Amino acid sequence: MCVSPGVRLSSTFLLALSFAACSSPSLTVLAGDDSAGAATSFAAFVPNGLVRVRTSADPAAELASTSGPRAALVVDLTCGDCYQIAPSGHDAFVVHGGSVLGVQYGLAQLLEVGGVRFYHPRQSRVPDSLSLPAAAPEYGVTVSAQKALRGLHLHTLHPIESHFDFWVPSAAHLDGAEHVIDWLVKNRGNFVDWTALDDIDAGDATYAAWHDHTKAILEYAHARGVQVGIEVEMFHGGDLQNGYDLLTDADLQGGADTHPVLQQRFAKLVGDLPFDKLTVGFGEFFGTSPDVFIQQLNNAYDALQAVRPGMEMSALVHVGNGPSQHVQYMGMDILYYFLVKYANPAIVPWIHSVMYYDLFEDTGGAYQHDDFSLHRQYLLDRLAAHQPVAYYPEDAYWVAFDDSVPTYLPIYIYTRALDLEQIDQASLAGGGDPLGAHVSFSTGWEWGYWQNDYATLRMSYQAPDSWHATIDQMFAPYGDAGAALSAQIANLATVQHDALIGKRLAAYMAGNDFLLDSGYQSGIISQPHRPSFADVAAMSAADRATYETTVLDPLDQLATDTQAAFTAVDAIGIAHDDRWYSEVHDGFAVDADRTRFIAALYRAAAVSADGGAVDDLLATADAALADARKVIAHRHAHLHDPEPSRLLDEEDNVTQYKYGYLNEADTLCYWVRERGLFDQQIRGGSETPPGCVLGF
Repeated sequence: MCVSPGVRLSSTFLLALSFAACSSPSLTVLAGDDSAGAATSFAAFVPNGLVRVRTSADPAAELASTSGPRAALVVDLTCGDCYQIAPSGHDAFVVHGGSVLGVQYGLAQLLEVGGVRFYHPRQSRVPDSLSLPAAAPEYGVTVSAQKALRGLHLHTLHPIESHFDFWVPSAAHLDGAEHVIDWLVKNRGNFVDWTALDDIDAGDATYAAWHDHTKAILEYAHARGVQVGIEVEMFHGGDLQNGYDLLTDADLQGGADTHPVLQQRFAKLVGDLPFDKLTVGFGEFFGTSPDVFIQQLNNAYDALQAVRPGMEMSALVHVGNGPSQHVQYMGMDILYYFLVKYANPAIVPWIHSVMYYDLFEDTGGAYQHDDFSLHRQYLLDRLAAHQPVAYYPEDAYWVAFDDSVPTYLPIYIYTRALDLEQIDQASLAGGGDPLGAHVSFSTGWEWGYWQNDYATLRMSYQAPDSWHATIDQMFAPYGDAGAALSAQIANLATVQHDALIGKRLAAYMAGNDFLLDSGYQSGIISQPHRPSFADVAAMSAADRATYETTVLDPLDQLATDTQAAFTAVDAIGIAHDDRWYSEVHDGFAVDADRTRFIAALYRAAAVSADGGAVDDLLATADAALADARKVIAHRHAHLHDPEPSRLLDEEDNVTQYKYGYLNEADTLCYWVRERGLFDQQIRGGSETPPGCVLGF
């Protein structure tokens, strides 16, 4: 039998068993001592024993004496993480690379020519039989990385797949972390980092288990050629979650020298663990005085250098435009996070943006910004001055905004491509450098969110000919049906872009919970805000007429366009039980239900306020909710993750959230809350809707 890619066996046993038992012809990879270890790890996570590795003193020369599909890995180029696939006779290829990563990228590309796709960290798509054409556009072309640093930040503060695999020690979780690093490599990444949590202060046994788990991850990543970073929080007072904080409020009292405590904190985290980079964050919504911020950030840099000389430190430049996030410094009113500018110049700023918003367009009020032009300018200023800087956007946001609703949002691919193209255009036009570092903030991979990371990693490595080229490549193995599917995904992305960004409808596609509602009342705003049903009912007739024209009509159009896209996807000739088509099909279906549901409820609020009948509108909303339950039940019975319960159920973990990140999606809590709020606010119902936060 063929071994599932989710089963953990030794690499040697896995390859031997799979090659002997599976009928698919495999690719023999000849590798020298410099790349054999990485190639063996690469092969271990290719399903069905499709790749077998043999160490060779002269891989290229041995091609002639090896039968069947075969490739030699040769590290002989001088262009970094580059590669070139050179045909060398029938079914034979030499994969040249400038590094161990380069030859792995080339090997991945060769398999992709043969129809393989490295989709989800836990699942790849492989053909029944590997067939490598004698000629292909990918052959003979040297492909070089356009961004020096390309990777993912895994937001382990949230109960996502990576939280368990990268932070919670176990053999199964180490296997999961290795899957993720392998997937990162196969999709042209070279960097991964995650957020440290405070539970490692709980005791020696907890720390020792975490230390050994982390050390094993680092060893695996470095053997594959991947750099690794860790993110910490500067001030406990600004940390709203369970992050690893460098300084408590007590540490800052009385102007005491904080170098000793900072060195102690760094020694615990990176003293003998060979992380390559460390990023310091500053929380959200709350801050400290400018002088304290700058002094302690400088102290942190000095303390890190004392513990790990030469280690790169980055500082996260978050978003936030509320009154508490403005400070007065040197006679200027500036955003709190921009104080990084005045700290040690060796500290590299990582310029953040949130959700699917980009640096060049409207941001709908997210974190009280109408746009992120200030962050864009900071980034461009660094590039113009030829100084190191990273762009740090998101490929998912979670909370109540996207995959936990759930929604399927290929708009992320559109806006990440827009940023990558326009940042370089703007910088080069002003005589600056192109962007050299792009790290995406990743929050979960189910419901098609792996597609956002897959596409963004590849766009960071090589700019595509068109923004949707990575989607086209993704589904190319499906032939004409795949082209039709990718066209509809691209269509949905542009429909979402025009409606959610262009017409500011993001808040309606998103969910809402009790804390977000409460935060809005006190001026703490993260995701874009929408009026309550009661707010709509309380509008004047003139204001409600404007609201209908500017919001409700476009919302109805979004529902219509999304339904049309789902209908087109439903008619594509791919078997409905195909793992990858089924996931996209469910994504389009839940989007159609979501837009129809929320449009009907808000239309009903307006119609009711004007004295009209709303039974048909409520019936539409209830039908959409009922259909969404069926879609969610189907999707959650077919998740990619090998431990679905950790994503769906309420269970203890060391994050602030005692449930998996898909728990609210599984219960459709945000939808149920909205339906209950309508009854409460418009019809005078007495039942309290669920809060949909922290399990309540």
